[in-house]
Amino acid sequence: MSRKTKEKRKSQGEPAGGRLRHSVTAFVCSHRMEIYICLGLIVATLLVFAQAAWFSFLDFDDDKNVYDNVAVRQGLTLAGVVWAFTTGHIDYWRPLTWLSHMADVQLYGLQAGGHHLSNVLLHMLNAILLFLVLRRMTGALWRSAAVAALFAIHPLRAESVAWVTERKDVLSGLFWWLTTWAYLAYAARPFSWRRYAWVVVLFMLALMAKPVVMTLPFFLLLLDYWPLKRLWGQSPVSLVDTGDCPHGTRVTISFLLIEKLPLVALSAVSALITFQMQRQIGTTGLAGVIPFSVRAANSVVASAAYLLDTIWPYPLAAIYPFRTAIPAWHVWGAAALLVSVTAFAIWKAARFPYVLVGWFWYLGVLLPVSGLVQMGFQSRADRFTYLPLVGIFLAAVWGLNDLMAGWRHRRRAAAILAAVILPALAIRAWSQVGYWHDGISLFGQNVAVTPENKWALNLLGRALTEAGQPDEAIPRFTEALRLDPSHFLEARDNLGIAQMERGRFEEALGNFSEAARLFPRDANSHYNCGVALTNLGRFQEALSEYAEALRLGLPPDLTVEARISLGLSLSKQGRTAEAMEQYSAALNIDPRSVMAHRNLAIALMKLKKFEEARNQLSIVLTLDPKDQEARDTLRQLTGGTQAR
Repeated sequence: MSRKTKEKRKSQGEPAGGRLRHSVTAFVCSHRMEIYICLGLIVATLLVFAQAAWFSFLDFDDDKNVYDNVAVRQGLTLAGVVWAFTTGHIDYWRPLTWLSHMADVQLYGLQAGGHHLSNVLLHMLNAILLFLVLRRMTGALWRSAAVAALFAIHPLRAESVAWVTERKDVLSGLFWWLTTWAYLAYAARPFSWRRYAWVVVLFMLALMAKPVVMTLPFFLLLLDYWPLKRLWGQSPVSLVDTGDCPHGTRVTISFLLIEKLPLVALSAVSALITFQMQRQIGTTGLAGVIPFSVRAANSVVASAAYLLDTIWPYPLAAIYPFRTAIPAWHVWGAAALLVSVTAFAIWKAARFPYVLVGWFWYLGVLLPVSGLVQMGFQSRADRFTYLPLVGIFLAAVWGLNDLMAGWRHRRRAAAILAAVILPALAIRAWSQVGYWHDGISLFGQNVAVTPENKWALNLLGRALTEAGQPDEAIPRFTEALRLDPSHFLEARDNLGIAQMERGRFEEALGNFSEAARLFPRDANSHYNCGVALTNLGRFQEALSEYAEALRLGLPPDLTVEARISLGLSLSKQGRTAEAMEQYSAALNIDPRSVMAHRNLAIALMKLKKFEEARNQLSIVLTLDPKDQEARDTLRQLTGGTQAR
């Protein structure tokens, strides 16, 4: 079409049919591009994280959450569902996360790759939802895509995605973005209580995955300011047409606050439940030991450190140990950075509202895990940035767009910048994810990055022990105890376990006994003493240690093992009937325990209860078809019975 023809049509006005065709074409093209971007996010996420499908479980809470968790490893059962909704096992109330682990066991059994793959798929969905939410809120296609891509492949995402235990991060993230999507639909019609009900329900599900999302009402209030511009006096915002009433329907600040009250109430209930459960299991103990001034200083330094890691994500670690002596210049430097950015965001809020929203998004969503209330031994953790850093990405991308607004070739410059930054981040993320392949790789790298890290040394030693390398593990435990000889209970117990692997039972008993002396109420130490005494043939002493461990209270998986060990000690003393009671008690907790069924069968054979013994051996073979010893015993037992 010639230029004159275009000018003529422009002067005469485009016919209605032409305008309609143009609108339909633009709509189709726009959505086609959204599909392409979503496909790009899928490919990028898989390129970085698909390797996790070949990773192992880690003896770093994966045992407590999945493969040694009696309730989870039975899959989806009615008893398991009840347990999920009534337990605060390990940390806090998160029934939806427990159910997702049970569903994975139902689908994949205890094949670690399937559990990892679920994390990857959930993260992929989160990246797509983030893109669609930003696109719907702002109308900006490529800026929304850039933020979603940064979120999808940044190296700081490795911990949340490649660690099965962090299912709660990616699952709560899914419901965070679904809640936001529902809120956008509600914001279009703010008096539609049916739409508001969806916001409430999805937020409840997010809290049931991980209570750290309790800051979501504050996040929604930020969106009301920008980009939704729902407050009276703000100019309306231009958004992608969704067929609803216009987004940005403006109301009073009072209305905005009042409509958040049900969500705030849910957050308060979740926070109360979390605090009560963590107090019961002792995870808040450090808050009483570490002064608030030290925790506040660590929180400031950690908040700044995350920003530096965002810009230069190397080196990263699974465990950053808590330091009670933080250099003053670290604290003042970090505080100056945070205060300066906050002041700039407030000063330029009228011109650059996205800076204010992105910055307070980061600070506000990070607050529950900033360390002001210390819950664990880490000073910070990459997983804590899963949702908060999206605010930084948003502010950076929108700010860069405005910075290049007057450039003649800004689109070309933006494309080149993306072509440099995104592949570099993807390569670095791929490398970081690779460390999560197994415990030796992960904690070996952790020790290299943080040499004076007793926690990483202990976990590296444990991984080496599990891999059948106790000789390599013992020096790691010894070094961890050198760093903290009087208080590091776990390393002393693990040192004893490694010594038992080498047949050094007397040395192992010495470490277990010392641990029990230093921490007399630690059930694990007494249980380990019992194991060492059993191996030394001191069955009567072992009985008292097992009994003490059970009295103090062991987790369900160790309770099963303690009952079985106690039964073995009783059996060695000829107390077969009492041993059977212990095996039965173990099976009441874990009906799928092969060892308990096998030992119960042996005890029944001693009492000449051959029919019952045969039933127990049949169960053993159902649970473990490769158990040749049970198969041979069952064959002999069946033949002997028939002969009689």
